[in-house]
Amino acid sequence: MGDSLPERWSGELQREGRVIFPIRAAGVWRELGFIWLSVVFTQAISFGQSWGEGDTRQYLAVAVVLSAVVVTFWYTSRLYARYPALTVDKSGLKIGLKKSIRWADVGSIGLLRTGGPSGRALPIIPKDVWAKELVIPATAARDMKALQQWLEELLKEQLPQP
Repeated sequence: MGDSLPERWSGELQREGRVIFPIRAAGVWRELGFIWLSVVFTQAISFGQSWGEGDTRQYLAVAVVLSAVVVTFWYTSRLYARYPALTVDKSGLKIGLKKSIRWADVGSIGLLRTGGPSGRALPIIPKDVWAKELVIPATAARDMKALQQWLEELLKEQLPQP
């Protein structure tokens, strides 16, 4: 659904009462590509230097590769399970399986964060200043700007009419 256009999202919301944005494969593979590219780069630098007796770099190298393997397994298992990155319905928004916010509690749709390829995210700002914002990951939709605008329109529809 995240690769579709906002018109399709609206149609799905009208027909089904909700829109589920599963984690997008392209977003996952791009993020994993950056992770593994950094692993290869850091390991190439590390192995390019000679190691002495008692050098701890070999343990660090194993830890870095092991971390990348764990992250890869975690992402791919969520991808193949069609884990929902975002669910939008008449009552509100749900990120993943646990984090949610009702439309009545949404203060605004935040500005799109662009912190690099894996840092793109869209925050949902609650009305309660002490509440934690929900963050929609870039793996939810290909066009995050269109998602931002669509959610802003939905939020306007939820506001009480004078």
